[in-house]
Amino acid sequence: MKNNLRLFVLFFLPISLSSHEFWLQPNQFIYQRGEKINIRFRVSENLEEKNWTGTNQNLQMLKHYFGKVSDDLSNGISLAPGDSLQWIMEDEGTCLVACQSTNLYQELPAGKFNEYLKDYGLTEVADYRIQHNETDSAGREYYQHCAKTLFQVGKIKDNTYAVITHL
Repeated sequence: MKNNLRLFVLFFLPISLSSHEFWLQPNQFIYQRGEKINIRFRVSENLEEKNWTGTNQNLQMLKHYFGKVSDDLSNGISLAPGDSLQWIMEDEGTCLVACQSTNLYQELPAGKFNEYLKDYGLTEVADYRIQHNETDSAGREYYQHCAKTLFQVGKIKDNTYAVITHL
């Protein structure tokens, strides 16, 4: 049982530690051919929505899937923090954009981490920290942002929504 709890703490808890969301937000979901597409990278923490402050150096993958092809869009993001992705589609069809960030690191002070465990009902982890005198230790995590968005250009529809992006 102790080994199972340790595995949970080491592998699964870091994934869920982050209390914020990440998503790709197009300025609309239905476009006409030749219309400018603008996708913003958004984050939210404690219900406060804002632009992600990452740059193209924080992106491991940014791809546009269209029909049976995919294009790397990472050069469409600059080194300016909070940049958005903009381009014009001349073809019609269903489009999927997938994004994966590089590894990011976050450390929470012990008090905030213990509150997090309580707020999210992670009593087994909290108990483990108590039993091992770790309640004064900071909580640390490595994580990635992964997101996809769909939009339509023109009237031609296909099954691009079902593309496996390996996120």
